[in-house]
Amino acid sequence: MKKLLLLFCTLMVTVGGVKAETYTMFNQTAGTFYDYFGTRSAGNMVWTAGTNTGMAGFTISLNGSNVTLDKSGNWALVVHSSAEETSYTMTLKAPEGYVIQGYELTAQIWSAYNPNSYVLTASDATSKTINSTTLQTLSVSGLNDNSTDISIVAAAASNTTQRWLAMKTLTVTMEPTFVPVNVTYNLYDSDDTSRETVLATATVVQEENSDVAVPASLTSNTFFAYATEGTIGSEDCTINVVRTVADGILYPVAFSNNATYQIYCKRGYLSTYSDNNTTRLANTVKESLGVEAKEFAVITYDDNYYLYSVSDAMFVQADGTLSTYPTDAVLTIEASGKPASWLKYGTNVVNSGSGQTTGVVINSYGTSDDGNQYVFTEAGSLSDEALAAVLATFADRTPYFEALSALITSAEAIDFGTEVGQYAKGDSFDEALAAAQTTYADADATQAALEEAAATLTEAIAACTIVSLNGKFIRLKNTAVSGYSYVGTAASGKAPLVADAANAGVYYVTADNKIVSYDQGYYLSTNAGAQCTLTGAATFTIENGGNGTYTFYYGGNGYLIAWTSGNTDRLSSVCDNARFTVEEVTDLPVTVSAAGYATLYAPVALTVPSGVAAYTGTVNGTTIELTAVEGTIPAGTPVLLAAEAGTYTFSIADDVESIDAGALVGTTGPIAAPDGSYVLQNHDGTVAFYTVDTEVAQPNVLAFRAYIPAGDSDVKAYTIGSLTTAVATVRTAEAAGQSPVFNLAGQRVSRLHRGVNIVRGMKVVVK
Repeated sequence: MKKLLLLFCTLMVTVGGVKAETYTMFNQTAGTFYDYFGTRSAGNMVWTAGTNTGMAGFTISLNGSNVTLDKSGNWALVVHSSAEETSYTMTLKAPEGYVIQGYELTAQIWSAYNPNSYVLTASDATSKTINSTTLQTLSVSGLNDNSTDISIVAAAASNTTQRWLAMKTLTVTMEPTFVPVNVTYNLYDSDDTSRETVLATATVVQEENSDVAVPASLTSNTFFAYATEGTIGSEDCTINVVRTVADGILYPVAFSNNATYQIYCKRGYLSTYSDNNTTRLANTVKESLGVEAKEFAVITYDDNYYLYSVSDAMFVQADGTLSTYPTDAVLTIEASGKPASWLKYGTNVVNSGSGQTTGVVINSYGTSDDGNQYVFTEAGSLSDEALAAVLATFADRTPYFEALSALITSAEAIDFGTEVGQYAKGDSFDEALAAAQTTYADADATQAALEEAAATLTEAIAACTIVSLNGKFIRLKNTAVSGYSYVGTAASGKAPLVADAANAGVYYVTADNKIVSYDQGYYLSTNAGAQCTLTGAATFTIENGGNGTYTFYYGGNGYLIAWTSGNTDRLSSVCDNARFTVEEVTDLPVTVSAAGYATLYAPVALTVPSGVAAYTGTVNGTTIELTAVEGTIPAGTPVLLAAEAGTYTFSIADDVESIDAGALVGTTGPIAAPDGSYVLQNHDGTVAFYTVDTEVAQPNVLAFRAYIPAGDSDVKAYTIGSLTTAVATVRTAEAAGQSPVFNLAGQRVSRLHRGVNIVRGMKVVVK
């Protein structure tokens, strides 16, 4: 049980020279319920020596229908019934050699219904009604000398569908039928020849001149063998119990490279098992693994210990997995109590548990218990040839050369520069790379030197800064799924999704490190993973993901993750799915609706494609008058587009001289249109810039779109004025047969003529 329980006497009488003593079997005010019994089975509780209040061998049993003997909450013992008119007999039985002279029970009823009471009838016909209001006491004394067991009969009140008899305390007065003496057993270590340090003690009542019987609480440690000193006479006495390390256990621990060992704790022997092509530690108590105890060697090399699995021919690493080569997983063996040891990798302790997936974990669990106290027993030996092969792995530095070589190759391949997708060197990079190359070229480099060079270069790579993405349009290619990130609609919540390059999503990185989906015109947000939203834009940090990749970290919300469609977890811990290469976008797709119009705003210069007319606009009365933008739209210029319905490709170009932007205002982030502003809309077939009344509706202005801000005018809508464009552009389309031309009467004509022409449903004025 959890602790050594107290044995005390509350009442002492003398009967014929023999003492009767009162024992507290349980008292809930003294501790938790589990402190008060050793063995519990269905309807039966048995007190065991040295682990409880009361006396070894004392039992409580219960007979009756629909009742159980159990614990609940802060109460000691509970008799529970869910049936009406329940009656049962609870029997108190004295251990062998004792009779019961009396008892006192305090109890109370728990019930959600009335009436709620029990009538307890004692063996001397004393009865007591137990109710739900206060603790009641049933007290019996002066029983006869033959009362080795007595019964309490309880009858439940009727019309009660559920009730509990909660027993708070029980004291029992018992008298031995023999001549008793108090025997004190003191436990010592065998090397404590002066008997100065008592490791544990227990005092029990035994019959005079009886055989020595050491309490089980003093001999429970199976790592030891026990012997006794002294005999029991007619007076109170003391018996010395002396423990020595059991045969076969190695103590003190002095390892030999040629020896093999079995390593044991109370939860099982250390073993290994393989799962998903990974071999790792286990312990035999984990039956589902189907493993058996294995032999291990403790190899000493350069004054360090390494744990080696003989049957696997592999070293145990610091994470519990096995490796062909010794690593930096140096084992520390530290005494945790005679003759047991802790096995540590750094500060992490090897801990066995039957509930663990592998049976063994290596963590910072530092409390000494049955799961991490290991003893060594000699099992066999390694042949000289086998030992030579093991020791040869320490000199074989091939894997460390290979690891450093791969790292050097990776570092040499980093694309340094000033463009998107490139890195700027950290101050220590060149020095670390040169040092790694020198170490790799040294055929006599030690394992430690190779590992140190690799660690230094790894740190230098991580310190390389990432070229700023601010103000850039980019695509993100995920290194794990070999696909591009794409953002679905805000409602779908599926962002990012995996797509091929042709369908890759386009993102824009704002100056304050927020990401906008160019395709959807919304921010990425941590609200629902990386879902697009109008508000709740999240600021991210760009980090070096290693091997030329980026990671996008959203503070405490996690990293941007690329998964397949259907996975809703869009922010997670850093992993392969969080590492992206970045490609700068060279052109932007723009979709014109069936109405033939769209607005566009970009912080970069864009070349107007064939078939599309771009205009700036100025307000004139109730009309927005348009001025054609020829060739290239300057960066930061909001425009109105006119074209047949479809998607057009605008190439990102070198910037040109700025022009008057007119009345239109653009945005690189989605906004709710301000009250009184004007947004391009189609009302009953008429396309115009209609005023926004937030009391009626508040349309959104998506990123990379334009609108007319609120002014002093009470105009409800600005209609679109005559469309003009470069005659050469229209004639080029006409010559290719792409755009038929009509006059104002709706008659098709062969070519453009002076005056008003109708091309693709738009007015084209030729002067």
